[in-house]
Amino acid sequence: MVNIANRLKEIRIKSGLSQEDVAKLMGINVRTYQNYEYGRTRMDCGNLLQLCEKLNLSMDYFFDRTGDPQAHLRKEKEPSARERVAELEGILRDLGIFADKMEKQAAELKEKIDKLTKKGERKKPSGNTE
Repeated sequence: MVNIANRLKEIRIKSGLSQEDVAKLMGINVRTYQNYEYGRTRMDCGNLLQLCEKLNLSMDYFFDRTGDPQAHLRKEKEPSARERVAELEGILRDLGIFADKMEKQAAELKEKIDKLTKKGERKKPSGNTE
């Protein structure tokens, strides 16, 4: 299991921040942050969440659920139910428009066939029986 104190130091160094910078960012005393980073004191969830929000980090990273501190940024956002309904309504609307166009084209084609059939009947010689 990864030690949160080790992750704190790792993130701070990767971010190019000093202990003072992180303490200031969190609104805490430098000594308090140093105690967190050295593992002398455990950081409470509220402070850890605050740090994650300020540095755009994943809480999962601190609990060893991922080795990527920004894994949460790479996850595709799941659409909400409202967004899914809107998408489906759009698809249905598009299908309805397509169906209307198809009906119209079918009606126009039927008219053309009827006209051609009537013209063909008129041109047939009357003495020809088949």
